[in-house]
Amino acid sequence: MDEDSKRKAIQKYFSGSAGWAILLLVLGIIGIMVSVAAESTEGAVVSGVFLIIGIVGIVVSESGRPSDNQIDDWLESDRQDLITRSKVKLGVDESQVVSDPYELFIWLWLGIEDTEGIPDADVKYKRGKVHCKYPHFYYDVVRHSAWRFQVFYPTEHYLASYGCKFDFLRGKFVNERTQEIYYKDITILETRTEDTIDLKRKGLKESHYERFTLKVSSGDAVSVYIPSEYLITQELKDNVSEIPSTRCEKMVQSMRKMIQPKKA
Repeated sequence: MDEDSKRKAIQKYFSGSAGWAILLLVLGIIGIMVSVAAESTEGAVVSGVFLIIGIVGIVVSESGRPSDNQIDDWLESDRQDLITRSKVKLGVDESQVVSDPYELFIWLWLGIEDTEGIPDADVKYKRGKVHCKYPHFYYDVVRHSAWRFQVFYPTEHYLASYGCKFDFLRGKFVNERTQEIYYKDITILETRTEDTIDLKRKGLKESHYERFTLKVSSGDAVSVYIPSEYLITQELKDNVSEIPSTRCEKMVQSMRKMIQPKKA
């Protein structure tokens, strides 16, 4: 499948179902039942037409719509492309990186996180399932079309930082930013849990979220919003049965251990 066909399939996945076709299907079924009871041939014919149009509409609407697993595979492929792109933009290679990179790949919410650069119409979501190997079950998740990518590559003297927003529907990178953050200049490295926020997005709610912040002496900062649903879902995907601390907190703990000796 070429890139254009892939993006069209992704857009179809996030598009709504054919409500008009479902309505015609239901009206057709009810109409046929009523017509049979009333022994109305004309009513049965009209209802049959409604039924056929509804079935055809649903088939056409669902044809070519990718599965949840296919969407997950494509998103992971795009994430790998982002990693490659970040290295090119930063000009870093494996010989310069002294430990594993620190990465955050987080979906964006309209009205909560800055989505500038991505059209509001492209910020979508869809409910689905994800498989968890331990314990063996399918977990309800919400898949998203707009993302924030942030990665730090630890080198000998600084963190090579790359961040952008990613429009999954169109495969576009927007608001890209690269930085060299020297260890001696880092003043704040923290995660902070914000109390109850009501995100009423078509019935979706979040009770709290977490904010990752890295700030330097000049006042410049990298700050990333992380929904609580993301934190739990990632732990389940990693097959963790107990969650003593969030994925983000673990990342910050690891960063602190790496950075503190270099600031001494």
